[in-house]
Amino acid sequence: MRHNNLKNFDLDLPLHQLIVLTGLSGSGKSSLAFDTLYAEGQRRYIETFSPYARQFFDRMDKPQVDGIQGIPPAIAVEQRNAVKTTRSTVGTMTEICDYMKILWPSIAQLYCRRCGQAVRKDSPQQIWEAMLNPERGIRNAELLVTFDLPLAEKLSLEESLDLVAKQGYQRLLIPSAEPALRADSGSRLELHEAIAPWGGQEASDISASKVIRIDEAVERLGVLKPRSLTVLQDRIRASDANRARFIEACEQAYHFGKGKLAVRFGEPKSDSTIQRFNVSTFHFSNRFHCAQCDIEYREPAPALFSFNHPLGACPTCRGFGRTISIDYNRALPDRSRTLAEGVVKPWRTGHGVESQQDLMKFCKIRKAPTDVPFDLLSKEWQDWVVNGDPGYGRDADHEWPRAWYGVKGYFRWLESKAYKMHVRVLLSRYRSYTPCLDCHGKRFQPEALLYKFAIDDLRFTSAESSTGAAS
Repeated sequence: MRHNNLKNFDLDLPLHQLIVLTGLSGSGKSSLAFDTLYAEGQRRYIETFSPYARQFFDRMDKPQVDGIQGIPPAIAVEQRNAVKTTRSTVGTMTEICDYMKILWPSIAQLYCRRCGQAVRKDSPQQIWEAMLNPERGIRNAELLVTFDLPLAEKLSLEESLDLVAKQGYQRLLIPSAEPALRADSGSRLELHEAIAPWGGQEASDISASKVIRIDEAVERLGVLKPRSLTVLQDRIRASDANRARFIEACEQAYHFGKGKLAVRFGEPKSDSTIQRFNVSTFHFSNRFHCAQCDIEYREPAPALFSFNHPLGACPTCRGFGRTISIDYNRALPDRSRTLAEGVVKPWRTGHGVESQQDLMKFCKIRKAPTDVPFDLLSKEWQDWVVNGDPGYGRDADHEWPRAWYGVKGYFRWLESKAYKMHVRVLLSRYRSYTPCLDCHGKRFQPEALLYKFAIDDLRFTSAESSTGAAS
């Protein structure tokens, strides 16, 4: 070997083992690893390609050695000096976060923030397979594919029904019994609420409903005063022969139902124009929509899984995982002092003395004890000193000088003067970082943390700071 500082020696390296090269600066570590081993491994690997393919690769110089035997194809990871900032974590400095934000939308499962159920898109094929699941025991039962149409307030009920009929639909699904109106809903009621709650992919047992022709539904709907119509797209027997028809019906229901549909099944009690069904309801959506809670979620995008992007960062801490605020343990460091002795540290000197005088003035008015150590005061008096009078700032009678502003009010006033350098210096003495109360230090906005793979969320690549990992 004759390369740079590597002169006239032979070297044997075992395969399939971790080898570490150490030494002083300039001793030849990079020459051995990159200019010799990597260069020869890559050169031999590229030589296996066709002449046409080799023209697209960068060619490295052949190392100055007498011979290298048994070297496998080589891969080199580029070395660079990472820029460390206040946003740096183990994930960002190792570039894991860059890959995770691309990978996460594909492998993670979204869970509803309210009910905790998995939220996914349902294709017509998946709906068919779910309906014919042997565990349901509904093969050969009659399936009703329905969708909801909101009623336009500018159109009368008769005009809305006429528009539905012009689209080729002839039947609606309405509840058999008179639903009880909610006290806070006036005289109108969502029709699907009378039939069934949004039940997710799980079945919801409901009372008997009936299929009725549109031209015979005006009187009944006039009593119910619904906000939406449940339109019957198709009525299909659950058998393999009807698969294509069922899928087509679901596609049409998705189109007119704005991406939402319901499948109901049951046995008809009569073959008359009005047929009653003791049904169970399954709700589906071709969007990220929780049918159980009727909550819509946005499409997952890589930016949603990056705390360095406004779309994915916690709106409170802006992706830092912590917030800076007044630390009252610094403002009141020695709580064995009494109010008269100056338990509030910034009020002992300078302009703060005036606030100490205000405190003594209001202690006399409110008859607060001033000769008792602060930590021995009742919680009510401690809260009064820190927070001020109840309702402070509500109106003119609850403002200074008629009401006590408290330690919090004092710091709020200081923050309004933070454009002055000496005020910023003063505030910095009594501020400290605390974990963000909204994201609990995870840095991401709540919706991003709803995506989980196995049992974990994105925090495992972001919560560990580079400083914490190093220590």
